[in-house]
Amino acid sequence: MNDPFFTQQKCGCGNDLNIRIMSWFTDRTICMECSDKEKDIRAKLPEHGRQHEGCGYIPEV
Repeated sequence: MNDPFFTQQKCGCGNDLNIRIMSWFTDRTICMECSDKEKDIRAKLPEHGRQHEGCGYIPEV
């Protein structure tokens, strides 16, 4: 399997991807720390960020 989700070793922030998840906003594989940051952003957006799902960027709040 050559899917980057499974083969990528580091998150864009530099953390190891021991546990990984897809970004809510982009197509990137991210670490749990970045996922928690995204959850905080989503919580501040209307409708819990549903309008921004897969938008390709991290919205500013």
